[in-house]
Amino acid sequence: MELVYKYNDLESRNRTDLLDEKGSLRYWGIYDFAYKYRTRIFDENDNEVAYVQKDVSVNEDVVIFYDAAGNETGRLTRKDGTLLLEPDGKVYEGDRKNGMIKDLLCIKEGSLSFDQEEDMLKSVMVLFALVEIDR
Repeated sequence: MELVYKYNDLESRNRTDLLDEKGSLRYWGIYDFAYKYRTRIFDENDNEVAYVQKDVSVNEDVVIFYDAAGNETGRLTRKDGTLLLEPDGKVYEGDRKNGMIKDLLCIKEGSLSFDQEEDMLKSVMVLFALVEIDR
């Protein structure tokens, strides 16, 4: 499955729509100016389903994934220059524009693809976390 988006919107932290192959909105995200280092993620019905937020209280680069209720669901952590998806233990290879996590997702500037429908939201969270971790 593939979602497409405008890379400049993602990079600029503007509203970023993620559209499926039919052009239908599946998710959208936007930087939340009220909470520094947070990007909120909504479904096609404008329901907030998740958010990602850089944890600036720790001495390492980490973006935490949360569900809409504020429960932690995972993390993207930079350790020794390597981006690690936790708790999965998978490594992200690449940068914000182009990269992949083996057996999970592939990002090409403006395109996010993944094999399993159930990996869609996690993949979207990784996409937005890649912007936050570099802040």
